[in-house]
Amino acid sequence: EHKATLIWLHGLGEPAHWIVPRFDQELMAPPTTRIILAQAPWAWNSWLLRYIWSWFRGMAYDKEKSELYDHMLDLIEEERLRFPDQDSKRVFIGGNSQGTIVTLAAYLRYKGPTRLGGYCGILAVNLLPPEEAQRSPAAIKMQSETPMLLYNGEDDPIL
Repeated sequence: EHKATLIWLHGLGEPAHWIVPRFDQELMAPPTTRIILAQAPWAWNSWLLRYIWSWFRGMAYDKEKSELYDHMLDLIEEERLRFPDQDSKRVFIGGNSQGTIVTLAAYLRYKGPTRLGGYCGILAVNLLPPEEAQRSPAAIKMQSETPMLLYNGEDDPIL
C-alpha cells in the first residue's frame, strides 16, 4: 500500500541512477514509500564551462530556475493527488548538493493546502530571491510546522 512519496533530486554532475542503491535499502525507504528520483538534463554549465548533468546552467536566479521550481511544485501536487485523502503531509522532498537547492526553493514557494511531510537537504545553498519565498502568515506557519533536516558534509567539492 502506497503511504508516502519521496521526491529526491541528485546533485550536480551525477545521474539519478547513481543514487538508486542508497534507496534500495529498507532503512532509507520503507516499501510503502513511492520514490521519485528525477533526472536533470545533460546541459552546458556556464560556470563550470562544460556539459554536465545539471538542474540549471548558471548561478544567477533567472526564468530557467523559476520554471524548474514551478515544475517541482507541479510534481508535489501530482503526488499529493495520488492519495485518497490528498494529504500533502504524505509527500516528502529533498536532495543532495544541487538537488538540495532546487527542492529547498520549491519548499519555500510551496502554497499547498497543508504542510509537506518533511524536507531533507544534504548541502543547501539557496538561490531563491527573498521575493519568491512564501512569506504570508499562513505560509510561515505551514513552513514552521514542516520537519526539516539540512546537512552539509565535510567533503563536497562543489561547495
